[in-house]
Amino acid sequence: MKLRSHVRFWNRDGNSDVIIDYDYLTVQ
Repeated sequence: MKLRSHVRFWNRDGNSDVIIDYDYLTVQ
């Protein structure tokens, strides 16, 4: 099964944004 997640959120400053993007393979 392939799982892909994308999380994006902005700081209160406005322009600053942190992007956490990761995708990994899970074999069961």
